[in-house]
Amino acid sequence: HPKVGVIIPGKNEIKTIVQTVKSTFVQNYPISKTVIVDDGSDDGMPDLLIKTFGFKDCPEEKERLSRPQRLPAKGAIKRILKAGNNLFLIIKENAGKGYAMNDGINFCSDEKFICILDADTIPDPDGLMLLVYPMIEDDRVKITSGRNQFVNGCVVEEGIVKKPVIPNNFFLVSQIREFFRWNCSKAFFNSINAQMVLVGNFSCYNKEIVFKLNGFAERGLTEDCDFNMQAHELSGNEPGILIKSEVLARGWTQAPYTLEGVFHQRVRWAGGIFDCYLKYRNMALKPRYGFVGMFAIPQNWVNFILFPCYFLINFLGVP
Repeated sequence: HPKVGVIIPGKNEIKTIVQTVKSTFVQNYPISKTVIVDDGSDDGMPDLLIKTFGFKDCPEEKERLSRPQRLPAKGAIKRILKAGNNLFLIIKENAGKGYAMNDGINFCSDEKFICILDADTIPDPDGLMLLVYPMIEDDRVKITSGRNQFVNGCVVEEGIVKKPVIPNNFFLVSQIREFFRWNCSKAFFNSINAQMVLVGNFSCYNKEIVFKLNGFAERGLTEDCDFNMQAHELSGNEPGILIKSEVLARGWTQAPYTLEGVFHQRVRWAGGIFDCYLKYRNMALKPRYGFVGMFAIPQNWVNFILFPCYFLINFLGVP
């Protein structure tokens, strides 16, 4: 099997981090290295990880990040710890999620594929396998991502969702309806290689393209969308790059369950994605970018104009 490294960037995720880490132990695809990158937490998350998994300081591993790195780095590395043969904890100064991801990728020097897993997300045991195999079977596939399933109220044991729960909260039900529509559209966009917004909290990358695009740092509110758009831009110069959404690969994550929480999340997403579409606006209506330029970008500009209508449709219960 090609080597896969799992990067878990996080800050102040003490409530969810343990189950997320444990979910990597039960994956059906072998993981050569799991790297948790603590981005300046002040809620005791590193101490909890050290106590739970028995991390020990591993100063010799610090050499991996002490030499000049291929991806931009920022924020001093305080400690590197190790538990077992392939579980690592990097404790660093806060510099943002993008730099935390870069540090984790720089640390995975021997891996071909990199899986990014948010610290509040629990993939199914076959989730990583479903993301990796499309890239093994077709070398043109450089990025894959799964789909979100809500873990709110579910019973989670040892990194596995043992008892799914159908929520009765109005805002959770509305988001389930919304995500179902998104998954249907992602299946369509797979067929024309025009995926615009992937699931950044559970995604997999061929490390080759990560280095070509200089990693994830300084990419705004939605670093995953920015990276995805730049990959499409690259495909205009290097035809044959495929980006896929694997809707069968589930990542269970916490969802906001109040109007305020949902609204703030959607405004952040919309602002970040809108910023990406402004940044890459020159791709629009350019045949060299395929269906992304000729269809997906213009269609999403219309979506932004109609964003208030979509918000009301999703959260007023319109089927």
